[in-house]
Amino acid sequence: MKGTVSGLNTVSKVVVEWSECGGGCHSEGATKVLKSEPLKGSLQYINKTSKTVGLVLEKEEQNIFEKSGSIRPLWANYTCGAGGALRGHLIGVATPINSYKTTFALGYKAGGSGKTIQEPSQYEGGPTEDQLFSPVGSEWSPFALVAADTLTFEEEARIEA
Repeated sequence: MKGTVSGLNTVSKVVVEWSECGGGCHSEGATKVLKSEPLKGSLQYINKTSKTVGLVLEKEEQNIFEKSGSIRPLWANYTCGAGGALRGHLIGVATPINSYKTTFALGYKAGGSGKTIQEPSQYEGGPTEDQLFSPVGSEWSPFALVAADTLTFEEEARIEA
């Protein structure tokens, strides 16, 4: 994951690459790598009571339909047998919190029946129906990305809860 810190709790120009995609999935022009469009993000409470904080990522530049909310922003295209895409928010739980570090872990998990729903799929104050979706046939269905990533800073930073 590479990007720019653009504010106290925000990032921009983030490009996420996953290199161990199952089933030979890959983005255009890449081999065995799924790569996102430029994303923007913000730190949000997943659960304020338990002090769980996540980095919420979404497409940086959205077209008029995405901005209006009539369709979820499309932020990654890939080939995995048939073509595919990802829409919605990607939320990774950030750890550790309340300590100064140069690296933080971001965890992406699957949940729900059949482990097909991204967990967490929402954040406090955010939309209730804004999880990851990917096409299955002619329908957009919930999609879970299971991965671990690292958020690295040049200087020590603190994710505070």
